[in-house]
Amino acid sequence: ARTTKNEKKQNAMHMAAIGCSVECIETVIQLHSDLINEQDADGHTPLSLVCTRNDDDTSNVVEVLLKEQANPSVQDNDGETALMHALANHNIEACRELTTMSKESCQEMISKKNKNKSILEMAIEQCEEGDDEDVVEQLMAEMNEEMLNYQDNDGQTAMHKAIEKGWKRVQKELISKGASVLIRDSQGKLPLDIVKDKKRGIKEEDQVIQWMATELLTGGGGGGGSSITANSQEEMKGGELGEGDAMRLG
Repeated sequence: ARTTKNEKKQNAMHMAAIGCSVECIETVIQLHSDLINEQDADGHTPLSLVCTRNDDDTSNVVEVLLKEQANPSVQDNDGETALMHALANHNIEACRELTTMSKESCQEMISKKNKNKSILEMAIEQCEEGDDEDVVEQLMAEMNEEMLNYQDNDGQTAMHKAIEKGWKRVQKELISKGASVLIRDSQGKLPLDIVKDKKRGIKEEDQVIQWMATELLTGGGGGGGSSITANSQEEMKGGELGEGDAMRLG
């Protein structure tokens, strides 16, 4: 019955979502489609609840719920959305469904439970180069410059995360969209300093320095167009780069 709920105030669709069964979800939708965006005691909708799981059928259940107008932007009591739960549980297929089928913008999703990281930061951390690039690219396409340069509780941006992961394609895409390479985290580190910390080798370090410098000198990657060119060079020279690095940037 529609009014039947358990102690967590979960209805029949919540329980079908917990069971992660497409057949059960479709049956409940046929009988009570109005339950699809109801929230339980923790603020979970059936969609966000199924995204806390990582079963074989999770992405299929997500697809069915989205087609039936489940709202992916609903926040639970912790301020988390379905996409945040899917990323936190490394359910990339569910993330793919949420980013491709959702009509709501994801750009301002901030995870309070994860050091106030942006949804883009979470995606870069959880996704893998190659197979999962479409999820990250979809999120990047939605981001304005402010959110590309958003800093979490550690002062880090999506660029810090991309360089820490060694994900060159994402690094370059971020810069092309206006992400800055000059933002320091709470420890005073520029994104490039992470390359040095990781000790990935002189060759990789030189490559990153060269393409960052190229973007800066042509007016990109500083979040301000051509006006950042002189300031950018000075900032990078005054950072933790070595003297030789500063000469290459100059």
